[in-house]
Amino acid sequence: MTEQAQPNTEETPPPSNNQATPPAGKKPRVHPRQAVKQFSQAWPEVFSADFKNVRPLAIGILQEILKQRPAELDGLNSQAIRTAMKFYTSRLAYHHAMLKHEHRINLDGSQAEAIDDGAREHAQAQIEAIQKARAERQKNDDKTENTEGATAKKPRDPRDKTRNLQNKRRGRRNAQPRRAANDADKAQRNNAIPKQAPQEYAQLSMEEKLNRLAQHFGKNSAK
Repeated sequence: MTEQAQPNTEETPPPSNNQATPPAGKKPRVHPRQAVKQFSQAWPEVFSADFKNVRPLAIGILQEILKQRPAELDGLNSQAIRTAMKFYTSRLAYHHAMLKHEHRINLDGSQAEAIDDGAREHAQAQIEAIQKARAERQKNDDKTENTEGATAKKPRDPRDKTRNLQNKRRGRRNAQPRRAANDADKAQRNNAIPKQAPQEYAQLSMEEKLNRLAQHFGKNSAK
């Protein structure tokens, strides 16, 4: 088995219960996580669910699994087994195990070959790649969250309604003095027009009417 699997940067979500029913005669796809659990049931000393107890697997162990296929692996075809092995050996815990341990482990739990420097370098590179990918994803998530927060509609301040009402009342109070001043100006203009008793004024000749108007406007001009 090679150790050149691509880094698995996050835990794969568990299989959904709403998966479409496979066509007749075709087995349903088994999630790699479930397949690894079946590995743990078949070889509990080799495949551990505890990340701290993960051990590097012996080279060629995949072929041994495909050859033995104990009852615990019922429902897993060759493709499902290969996919589960890739999933298991590409996890961060497995790469840390490659740096932690001196030897690999056989399918029967016995000690296998020593881990060479090339395998350790590959494990270290995978650890760095996984951590970098996670940091980049976290950065993008934070950026998206900040952008959504900035574009979100600002909630209306309940005090705005009170302020608007106060401004309207203040505007009404200011309008009252202006209205009174306008009325006073209008009255003053009306008073400036010469008034004459209707009957007396009607008896005047046109020339007398014009003279009185001229006298009235002449007085106003003198003022």
